[in-house]
Amino acid sequence: MITLKNEQSITLDRQLKKYIVSFLYSSMAIHILYLLLYSYIGKNTFAFTEVIGMVINLFIIIYIDKLEFSAIKPFINAYLLLLSFLLYFFAFIYWKETPIAFLWYFMIPFGLKKIFDFRIIMYWSVYIAVLILLTIIIPDFWGLRTAYAFSPEDMSYINLATFISVLYLMIFILYFNHKISLLRLAHAPIIKKEKVECKSPNKTEPEEELYSELYQQILIYIDEKKPFLNADFTISELAVSLNSNITYISKSINANTGNNFSTLINTYRINTVKKLIREEDYNKYTLMYMYTSVGFKHQSTFNKVFKQIEGITPTQYIEKMKKE
Repeated sequence: MITLKNEQSITLDRQLKKYIVSFLYSSMAIHILYLLLYSYIGKNTFAFTEVIGMVINLFIIIYIDKLEFSAIKPFINAYLLLLSFLLYFFAFIYWKETPIAFLWYFMIPFGLKKIFDFRIIMYWSVYIAVLILLTIIIPDFWGLRTAYAFSPEDMSYINLATFISVLYLMIFILYFNHKISLLRLAHAPIIKKEKVECKSPNKTEPEEELYSELYQQILIYIDEKKPFLNADFTISELAVSLNSNITYISKSINANTGNNFSTLINTYRINTVKKLIREEDYNKYTLMYMYTSVGFKHQSTFNKVFKQIEGITPTQYIEKMKKE
């Protein structure tokens, strides 16, 4: 198997870290918005909690500045767990006045879709459902709703701020999810078949070395430029890009994989679709979107190629992934 190059993994990790840092800055901006709002309506206790949230976010931003995403990822759940406790406090106080308070909860699993696998997202979804249920059924023994009551005018301000903030976060998350999906599409691995040792008596050692070096150039070019995403990409374009010719390109691929140019390109395309399916994106995207995104023009061709490479149809593969 040919693995993703280190540079590609670094690029993806940088994008994921940028997502986290940008979220923290966005969270600080929302804290500032609510700090101003609570100060304006005279809710100093709530304003103080916003200051605490700003300080925590600022500390985290400074702390993770030099860390790689792999070092940051284990702490994401802990941070969001703390955040969920704070959200619970606010939701508990004024959910009866405005159910819109529950929208904050749903931002957590929604925002984690491109960071964790489906199992973790399901855990968070169940946890959020339990929090909402507890918010509704637990009586206000402490009199918090009375002590921190909001006037109808105050609630209208809070509703407006919440609607704007949640809408912004949804757009923010969708934007980064799209960018991360494109990177993962482009960086999907390619499976290489075992090379069959079958040397031609007329092939010299220098020729074998030439084909091996050219094949490595082919892989580097495909990994970096992702030309297979273009449905009209041809072996002629590849030859021109590498300052070679069709014959050498064809012989190089065959000598190193036992396959032809079309099989090599289609394998990249199929593995890219498999990457999407494994990451549960088949729930978000249609099969047509996936196969056209990776360079197939017709579903019949995609189905045929997929079954040739994987031994099962795309639908069967999706069902298999659901069971796993």
